[in-house]
Amino acid sequence: MGYRQLMNDIKNNCIKPVYLIFGNETYLIDKGREALKNAVVTSFPELNYTRLEGEKLEADELSAACRTFPFGTEKRLVEVRNPEILRSKGRGREEDEDEDENEKASALGKDAQPFIDVLQSLDDTVCLLLLSYGGCLLYTSPSPRDRTRARMPSSA
Repeated sequence: MGYRQLMNDIKNNCIKPVYLIFGNETYLIDKGREALKNAVVTSFPELNYTRLEGEKLEADELSAACRTFPFGTEKRLVEVRNPEILRSKGRGREEDEDEDENEKASALGKDAQPFIDVLQSLDDTVCLLLLSYGGCLLYTSPSPRDRTRARMPSSA
């Protein structure tokens, strides 16, 4: 999902339960975060907005924040900045580009399962915003070698 789609969701009051905003454009990331926060947290920001730092975030802490009911509004916003589970584990960019999809999935490891469980059990009263300033393991742009491979099987 791009920046324009996020703005359309906000404009149409169609807020989704989870947003992942990542990239190197910090201005757009911050602008999108602020717009989503203003749309979701319409009253009592001290009760309806939680910001968590992702470096040492435990799944139980995230789950507790997501299970807290909003006060005086439909939804509350839980923002997680730089979730460690989405970041590469100190590998170089060249190694990331050569990494195969199965290796990416295994890089998340068993540590990801509790977070996946939290995401699957989100209630309609919460909007979870995952912000990653920089790269993200869940999405990488195609490498030059991918351009030479067929993307779709040829029809017979």
